[in-house]
Order: sequence, then structure tokens, then C-alpha cells
Amino acid sequence: MKFLRNVGLTVLLLISIILLGINIYGEFQSLTPDGVLNTDLRFRQDKTLTFKESLTAIERERNESDADYVRRLNDVVAKSLAHIHWNENNDIDLYYQRVPIWENYILYIMSLVTNMPEYSKYHFGDYERSLERGIGICGDASMIMSQILEKEGIESQIVSFPGHVILEAKLGNGEKVLSDADFGVIMPFSVEELNEAPYLAIDHYKNKGFSDREVGGLVRSYGLENEKWDGVKHFITKKYYFEYFAYFLKWAFPLALILVVWMIYRSKRYGN
Repeated sequence: MKFLRNVGLTVLLLISIILLGINIYGEFQSLTPDGVLNTDLRFRQDKTLTFKESLTAIERERNESDADYVRRLNDVVAKSLAHIHWNENNDIDLYYQRVPIWENYILYIMSLVTNMPEYSKYHFGDYERSLERGIGICGDASMIMSQILEKEGIESQIVSFPGHVILEAKLGNGEKVLSDADFGVIMPFSVEELNEAPYLAIDHYKNKGFSDREVGGLVRSYGLENEKWDGVKHFITKKYYFEYFAYFLKWAFPLALILVVWMIYRSKRYGN
């Protein structure tokens, strides 16, 4: 019995050491993939800023108005994310669509033990991790915008249309603008105005060089029903809090195992 107990304690200690080793190794790794192939980009010259450049560029400039900041931030986010062919890409580890084990072994394990596609091709709730990875689609871009604007005290709502997600920002003067940071487009009207007259979006996308096919698909989507979300916590509530918990637990779990092993060993040592 004593032998089995010692074996069990040794196994727990080894598990905790391995997990801590994975975490420490991950601290020296980057979520930014080595490279994004041109064949995997939806748009040409899609990503032009590094993670470090993005973090600097998202800072609000002194005396920058709400309107100027939202417009500039929209452009920064557009240049920070490469829109790969998200669902068509079969190698989920190539661009870290699946969270690497060294980044968070809990989210990695979730991709193995569940059938939920959101863990196989993961969208980060935390905007800095999303910017660091440097890939994403419309929802990622809108969530990044939402969190940064919230920090700056600018009201916004994530707006989901069938097949596309954008963001509506309310400026200090009460004016509303729409941000499609995935396409790098700003539109000077509200969701209601766009929904009633989707053709208003045409020139804004064509001026950015998008094709009639791309623009036509968006215009059709903008004429359909939409839903508004009060920030990322509302948009992906369960996943947002689970991600937060997973990043806490990835350190807490192995440390707790070590504490349990130490307490059991100490109690047996002084109890005998």
C-alpha cells in the first residue's frame, strides 16, 4: 500500500513538473506563425504590421479625436491580421489555428477531447493574443476593435450579419460609424441606415479595391437581419470566461499538484 502511494505521489509530481515545463517553454515562444503564404491570403498585402508595430500603433495619440482614432485603429487592425482561408485550411497547426500546447495545454487538450470546432480552429477572446497570432477573420477584427475602444472609453457594439461581422462605434458627438476592420473599411452611418439601404456600402468597399463579387456578397448580407452585442464578453460569453479561466488554470493546476504532493508527504512523514 505504501509503495502504491509513493508511486502515485511520484506520478503526480512528474505531471506537475512536465506541465510547468511546458508553460515555461511557452513563455519563450511566439504565437506569430513563421510566415503566411500568399496563396493562403484572401486579400493581397493583407498583413503589413508586425505584432510589436501593432501594439505601438493602437495607442491613442494625444488630442486625437474619437473619429480620427476609430478610423486609424480600423486601419491598424486591418494591417495586423492576415485573413487566411479559415475554414478551407486543413492544417490547423500551420498558423496556430489550434492553440499550441506550449501556449495553453488546456485549450490544446480541448481540441483533442471535444468535437467542438471552435477549439480546433480557435478565435482568441483576448485581443493581444489575437494580434500576436496575426491571423483572423471578421469576428476577430471586430472583437479586437471592441476591446481597444472600450479601454479608450468609446462606446461600441459588435454587429453580426449572416456571414459577416462588423462593429458600430458611437463617437463623442453622438455620431455613429461602422468599422469593418477585416476589409479595412469605415462607413459614416449607423447599422440601421446600412440595413435600410445596403447599397450605401458599395463605394466604400470599391474605393478600397474590392471586386464586384466581394462587394455584392456584403451588400446582400447587410440587407438581412442583424444582431448587436455589447462587447466581447456578450458576443462570446462562455468562451471568453473559459479562456480567462484556462490561462489561470494552466499555472494553478500544476502548482496545486505540487502543493498536494508536499502536504501528503509531510503528513505521512510526521504522522509516522
